[in-house]
Amino acid sequence: MNYTWQKIFIAMALVVFVIIQPGCKSQEEKMIDEGIKKFESADFAGAAKIYSEIIKKDRRNLIAYIKLASANACMHSDIKTFYRDLWTALESKNNIKRPLNFINEPFIIYQLSEDRPDGNVLKISDEVSAFTKAIKKNPDNSKLYFGRGLWNYVLSNQREAMDDFTTATRLDKNFIAAYIMKGKTNNAYLDRSYYNNFRTATKYYLLFDYKRALFINPQNSDIMLDIGDEYFNLQDHKSALKYYMNAYQADPQNYQALVECAQVETVIGNYIAAADYYKILVKKFPDNVSYLIELASRRILAGEKGEARINLEQAKAMTRDAGQYSLIQSIIEKNHLYNYK
Repeated sequence: MNYTWQKIFIAMALVVFVIIQPGCKSQEEKMIDEGIKKFESADFAGAAKIYSEIIKKDRRNLIAYIKLASANACMHSDIKTFYRDLWTALESKNNIKRPLNFINEPFIIYQLSEDRPDGNVLKISDEVSAFTKAIKKNPDNSKLYFGRGLWNYVLSNQREAMDDFTTATRLDKNFIAAYIMKGKTNNAYLDRSYYNNFRTATKYYLLFDYKRALFINPQNSDIMLDIGDEYFNLQDHKSALKYYMNAYQADPQNYQALVECAQVETVIGNYIAAADYYKILVKKFPDNVSYLIELASRRILAGEKGEARINLEQAKAMTRDAGQYSLIQSIIEKNHLYNYK
C-alpha cells in the first residue's frame, strides 16, 4: 500500500515538474519563436502572418505587436506603417494618445514605452538585438539594416541609425525610404536656432539625402513635403513654399501641401494669400470645421472681419464639439466681430 502511494506521489511530482519547468511554452510563445525563425531567414511576410494571427487571438500580446512592426518595416519599407504599428502597440498597452508630430520626435515613443510606472514595460530596445541576429544571417539584406535603423532612430541612437540607413543605401542605391530616414535622422536632433544663418551650401548638405530620394522618384509629393518642412525649419520660406506648391501640383489630392503653403504665407505676413489656400480647402471639404476656423483667422489678420464673421458663424452652426464651439466663440469676442456683418 505504501509502495502504491509512493508511485502516485512520484507521478504527481513529475507532472508538476513538467508543468512548471521553463521549457514548457504556451502556444503563443511557440508561434513567436516560429515567427522569429522566419524573420531571421528574411521571410518577412511569413513572420508578419504569424504575428498577425497571434494578435487576432490576443490583442494584448505586446511582443507580437512589436515583432509585427519589425516585419512590416522590412516588408514594406514604409515609415508611416512602422509608426502606425508602434502606436497600435502603445495604445493597446496604455491607451496613450499619439502626439501630432511624433515622427519627427522619435524619443517620444521610447519614453512612453519604457518609462511606465505600472511596471508593464514594452522593451522596444530588444528589437535592435533581434535585427542584429538577423543581419548576421543575411549581411547583404538592405531591408534589415533599414529596419534596425528605424529602431535606433526611435531609441535616439543617432549615430547607429545613420550607420544603418547609410548601409541600406549602399546595398540598394535606389532605397528611397532609407534616404528619407537618413535626412530625418540627420535633422531631428539639430538645434534649429543655430542654423538660422547657414550658407546655402550647408543647407543643401542637410537636405542632400531628401533630394537624392526625390531624384529617384521626382513625382513623389511626400518627399517634396519633407523637403519643404526642412526648408521651413531653416527659415528659408521661399524655398519651403516652392516645394509645398510642387507637392500639390504633383498630387492635387495632397491637401496637406495647401495647409503648409498657408502656414508659410501666414508666417511671412501674406494673410490674403494664406486665406486663399484655405478657401480651396473649405471648398474641397465644406464640412471641415477646422478649415473654416483657419480661414476666418487669416481673414481677421487680413482685415476681412466681415467675411471672417460669416465663416465663424458657419463653423458654430456645424460643430458638435463643445471645445471647438468655445474656441469659435472666443475668437468672435476677442476680435469684436459682433459689429461686422
